[in-house]
Amino acid sequence: MAKSTKSTKASGFDADKYLEELEEESRKEKEAAKKKEARIMEYSIPWNMTDREPPLPEMKLNAWRFRWEPENLEEFIPKYGEDCKRIIAEINAEKKRRLDTIPDVRRPGLLGDRE
Repeated sequence: MAKSTKSTKASGFDADKYLEELEEESRKEKEAAKKKEARIMEYSIPWNMTDREPPLPEMKLNAWRFRWEPENLEEFIPKYGEDCKRIIAEINAEKKRRLDTIPDVRRPGLLGDRE
């Protein structure tokens, strides 16, 4: 078959416009993925390796990210969203409490004088 002698402009195809559309679509997909990941993080509970069962029903373990995640975010939030936020707040408060009780050895005087 003979190659067409028409230019791409004459045939109505604009390669630059097509590439711009692809880039815009890719940007939108990346933005949507970021929003979804942020939403998942909001309702994810850190994984304690001793836990054998999920802290709430309808959660699955994402061992790669060391966290329990909702299986279906849209169904999970109305049912368990409040409980999930409470558990996350308790975990964060416990972490803060533990960090607050560790003496800072870089600052003199916190551990007492050692003479």
